[in-house]
Amino acid sequence: MANQYKVYTKKIIDEPIVTGNGNNMAVITAITLLPGKLKQIAEESSSSFSKRIGVIPMAYFTLYASRDQSVAIDKILTKAMLPYEVIQQEDHFIIVKKGFIKKKPIARIQLKERLENEGANQFTNGFVGYIIAEVAGDQVVKDNLVRQASHTTTIISFDIMEQYIEEFWGSFIETTSMIGGLILLPSSIILDGSGEELVDENNKIMAKKFTATITKQQVAYETTIEATIENQGRRQASQVKLSANKIPYIDALPLLPDSKMVQRRSTVDVAKRASIIIIMIQFVRELLDDEEKTAITTAKRMSEVFLNRYGVKMNLTNDEQLFLEKDHFDNQELINRMWLYEAAWVMLWSIGLLSELKEPTEICDVDALLQLITDNTNVSEIVAEAQPVTTTELLDRMDENYLYHWSCIENRMNGIEAPADLDEGVIMERQRAFNWLIALHDEPWDDITLNA
Repeated sequence: MANQYKVYTKKIIDEPIVTGNGNNMAVITAITLLPGKLKQIAEESSSSFSKRIGVIPMAYFTLYASRDQSVAIDKILTKAMLPYEVIQQEDHFIIVKKGFIKKKPIARIQLKERLENEGANQFTNGFVGYIIAEVAGDQVVKDNLVRQASHTTTIISFDIMEQYIEEFWGSFIETTSMIGGLILLPSSIILDGSGEELVDENNKIMAKKFTATITKQQVAYETTIEATIENQGRRQASQVKLSANKIPYIDALPLLPDSKMVQRRSTVDVAKRASIIIIMIQFVRELLDDEEKTAITTAKRMSEVFLNRYGVKMNLTNDEQLFLEKDHFDNQELINRMWLYEAAWVMLWSIGLLSELKEPTEICDVDALLQLITDNTNVSEIVAEAQPVTTTELLDRMDENYLYHWSCIENRMNGIEAPADLDEGVIMERQRAFNWLIALHDEPWDDITLNA
């Protein structure tokens, strides 16, 4: 196995890639496929380590893991790397071989955690797209490889001095077997966590069987939706609309649920959530206008008044409560919060408090949202005026927005402006609201998944 780390170069693919079968498909936009840039990325990430050990040939192995964040990597390394010593640095680990006189660093290990809403292919630097486009063989095994890679939550890079690979290999595999996932060697060989070969250097699947192992949280993100006359017709109507406006789309995006399968949030819950968001927006506006300490105190007091007046203080999420308790605010954090007015607009439209949901080419009327709060004295008054749109209409607009979201991301990844003057920021926040309104993954507000 020690001779399998030779540098390997593959072409770059700049087209969207579709994975899966039927309605379990997931669409991933390819950026740069690994391992074409694997050596370059590894060399850049290990520059500080190289300075310590001099110019010595290095081997670069990468583990793509679906990892429970509660499992501490340092404890796994300490146990698996015996008899080596593990030294934890600020953002990486150094593996040291103990000698009679002095210690010698022989490997560097670095972790990269997936950010919220970060696409699988983007996070893995194209590893998911590489499997889809290049790997050939048993389709069931391939689907499971794609599923495993798509649910990567942590990338662990191992930079190892070539001369120590053979003796270090056992400790390396001990580590990866405890964590699980897929190992990519620079030769393009893919192994499972225990070191068994899954894909050879010619991109041919060698394994007769492979089962993806992913975290419970990642499992919750997967949704199996059956094709029906209704949701297929909805998709066709969305595609006709996009075609008329010269907005690109692909046929394989997953379908939304049938209206009969949707469990919508109640009108009361929607009114409460929208009210909280609007109150938070007013709080943020006050701080953006004036960040003095007195302004923060005044803004907090006003927020408290409206939260109590509407009876929604108990409905604040943990994230919202912590936000309101802060004494210092980052400007970008305030701006990000401000964008939630687009989600509030969709919510109020869904219960009939706003008459229209315009095309997502410009931001909504924030003042109109704020006026709605000041014109009413509590949630009950809002609910009394509510006339919810039908679930079919809600899903129709959600489906259009879903396709818009994919198109905007696809153009952005290719360095092109969004089509038809679409505003990706507006679309993304609308998607957050839509996903919550139909409880797509049954996720709480703070944890809404925004996959396109």
